[in-house]
Amino acid sequence: MNERFVTSLDLSKKLGEAGVPQTSEFCWYASPDKVLRFAVYPANVWENTDAVNRFSAWTSGELGEMLPNGTIHWKSWNVFEPWVTAGQSDYDAENHQYFWGKTEAESKGAYLLHLLTSGLLKAEALSGENKGDMIL
Repeated sequence: MNERFVTSLDLSKKLGEAGVPQTSEFCWYASPDKVLRFAVYPANVWENTDAVNRFSAWTSGELGEMLPNGTIHWKSWNVFEPWVTAGQSDYDAENHQYFWGKTEAESKGAYLLHLLTSGLLKAEALSGENKGDMIL
């Protein structure tokens, strides 16, 4: 898996700490020799890997499924961070912010992290029948 299609290791760790279920199709894994090197693999490759050294590597599509209705996303003119994600709903009208990223997954992941850490979205709403429910 090419790393440009998934969230960075740093953002993946932050999303995990914010409560995002670790159910991505891809994961960051530490090398088997315990050296601090990480690589992206399909999640089922090392299913018995120590959870401390395994973090979901979210694709743009997986993040899009978790983001609420009203989220918009586009590629901008900015060559350094060309991807932008933002909310267009009343829930965040006063705090309307744009989340830029070098990749599509990074901008969507940054926006999801904002929603979780600001209390606008509960981690429990990211799975099951309440998927995507916002806190109003």
